[in-house]
Amino acid sequence: MGDRLSESGYFRAKIAQEKLIKGSPVPYSIVQATQFFEFLKGLADISSDGEQMHLPHVLFQPMAADDVASALGRVAVGPPLNGTVEIGGPEQFRIDDLVRRRLAALKDSREVIPDPKARYSGAKLSEKTLVPGYNARLGETPFETWLSHSAAYAVTPRGTSCISFRCRRGRDHCGRPCCRRGVREPAQPPARRRGSTSAWAVDVR
Repeated sequence: MGDRLSESGYFRAKIAQEKLIKGSPVPYSIVQATQFFEFLKGLADISSDGEQMHLPHVLFQPMAADDVASALGRVAVGPPLNGTVEIGGPEQFRIDDLVRRRLAALKDSREVIPDPKARYSGAKLSEKTLVPGYNARLGETPFETWLSHSAAYAVTPRGTSCISFRCRRGRDHCGRPCCRRGVREPAQPPARRRGSTSAWAVDVR
């Protein structure tokens, strides 16, 4: 999706980084990921002007961070692709509609206004700029499933049984950050295989 967002300085930098990787003699795999469900609140925050936020009414296909990690892991442990793989979520939404739903779940009363002039990281968007191609590998987690899990993990109090995806010990306050703070730990990218000489990268759109 990078070339479709080349109007943005942020994405021009990503395009330049990918060109450096592709021009290297080192075998490589590049994974281009759509937006994460976990980023919806942040997208709202950077688009906010007090009690209102202006967002483009265009399609996008976000996915759960766990699905991103799984897809990245499969690519990283496989042979170098010397190419690019796009990954996305199983459903398409309008940006403003999904941000509105996320804020409602957080009981955030700020108003979301669809705005055809609103930009994404400085780039103008067409209807499907942020939608991955037909050959994209799709994650399995629907938004509503992620939302229900997110709500459950967000309210885990300190000292109660840990229900984090990353901590399944099933005992009181295991001491890991997910228990201490009552929040879920972020997914971590897989470690490179011992003796591997290939490069891989994940590029979040």
